[in-house]
Amino acid sequence: MSLEVLNNLEVIPKLVSQITALTKKIDKLTNNSKYISKDEALKILGVSAKHLATLRSNRKVTFTLVGKEAMYLRSSLDALLEEKTIYAVA
Repeated sequence: MSLEVLNNLEVIPKLVSQITALTKKIDKLTNNSKYISKDEALKILGVSAKHLATLRSNRKVTFTLVGKEAMYLRSSLDALLEEKTIYAVA
């Protein structure tokens, strides 16, 4: 193998790492994360922490516990909003 090819091969892991980091930043900036924090869920739903806890205990939103912190499945919040949407009649 030529020296140029070897140098290019050594760059690949660094590029993959940079792409992964950028993808995570994009997900965070665009809220494309699969799971979101309590604070983000509160902002999206526009409800109080108590109401969010009620939604969680009534199993209206999907969540997972990371330690003692609940992380909410973004798609379940979107589904709840869709379920509560009242469409215009024109």
